[in-house]
Amino acid sequence: MITEKTFNENLPQFHKLTVEYLAATESKTFSFESNYVKDYHGKWCSYISIRLDRDYLELVVSYNEFYESPVLHHLRNHDPADLVGHSDLDIHPYIQRTFLLLHPCETKELMNTLQQVVPLRYLIAWFGIHLGFVSRELTLRVPESAFI
Repeated sequence: MITEKTFNENLPQFHKLTVEYLAATESKTFSFESNYVKDYHGKWCSYISIRLDRDYLELVVSYNEFYESPVLHHLRNHDPADLVGHSDLDIHPYIQRTFLLLHPCETKELMNTLQQVVPLRYLIAWFGIHLGFVSRELTLRVPESAFI
């Protein structure tokens, strides 16, 4: 489990590693359009927008107090109707825009299987698992040396 305080403390480094090591599959053209970490009155989120060939993908990582876990809001081509399996429509609580939300209902249980993982590794592992549900064209491979 990760607390909101721990999430907020580790989010800037998580964001930096994600931007540095996020990659597309070999057949895709990939570039960042925008990326930032922002504090919305003590509620932090990481925003990344990507151009992936002709597609535009937005990824927003924030913390959900109810589920006590990170959540991933995402959108492809500015179209909330472009549903990806396991996703629901949701208005992001800080950005106030409609995104698809990869539902966090089992996140806590899944991530509890990673015994005593430091918070930054927890966030990277969590994002790597969830990224596959949002886009099979992207991977996140953070080398061990990045955690030292």
